[in-house]
Amino acid sequence: MPRMAPGKPTGGGDEALPAGVYIVALRSFSRKTSKAGNEYLRCRFVVCTGPAKGRGFFTNMGLDFSKEGTRNRWLIWMEACDVNEEFEIGSEAEGTVEEGDENLKRLFVDQPFKITLKVETNGQYRNNDIQLIHFKRNWTQADYEAISQWLSERESRGDDAGGGGGGGGPVGDGGSGGGPVDDDYYDNRAGGTKAGGYAGDDDIPF
Repeated sequence: MPRMAPGKPTGGGDEALPAGVYIVALRSFSRKTSKAGNEYLRCRFVVCTGPAKGRGFFTNMGLDFSKEGTRNRWLIWMEACDVNEEFEIGSEAEGTVEEGDENLKRLFVDQPFKITLKVETNGQYRNNDIQLIHFKRNWTQADYEAISQWLSERESRGDDAGGGGGGGGPVGDGGSGGGPVDDDYYDNRAGGTKAGGYAGDDDIPF
C-alpha cells in the first residue's frame, strides 16, 4: 500500500505562468454549474508561442448572456477567432449541449488569440486568469507569424484537442486554475481599454 507522510502539497503555486502577454488557444472544456445555478465553461488553454510554449492553465468562461459583460467578453473572443456567424452555444437547461459543444469545438478549439494573463494568489496557491483579450486589429506581424507557425506544427503533428463532455480528459481544478468569473466586470466597456481589449473578470462566490 502506498505510504503518505506530512509535507507541502505539490502543484498550484509553482505551476502558475508569469503574468504577461501570451498567444494561447483553447484545448479542452467542460460544462459546469455554479452553486447559484449559473452555467459556465471550465476551459483549459495552452500557450502557443514563446518560452512558455506548451504550458497550460485553466480558467472559466461565463455563459449568462443576460449580463452585458459576458456578451462583451464572448464578442471579443469571437472577433479574435474570426467567428463571423451566429451559433448555438449550448445550455444544459435548454437541452442544447450537444449542438453547443460541436459549435465550440468547431469555432474556438485550437484557434490562437492574444491575451494578457494575470496571476492571482489564493492562500498558498498562485493561479492564472485571463485579464485581457486583445482586439485582433492590435496584433503585430510577429503575432501572426508565430500563430501561423503553431498552426502548421499542430497540423503536421495531427493534434486532436478534446472539448465538451470532458473531452481530452476531465477539466477539473488544476494548480493553474483561475477562479469563478464575474462577467459584470466587462459591463459598460464598449470602447475597450488602452491595451486594446476587454479587461478580465473579478472573482465572485459561486
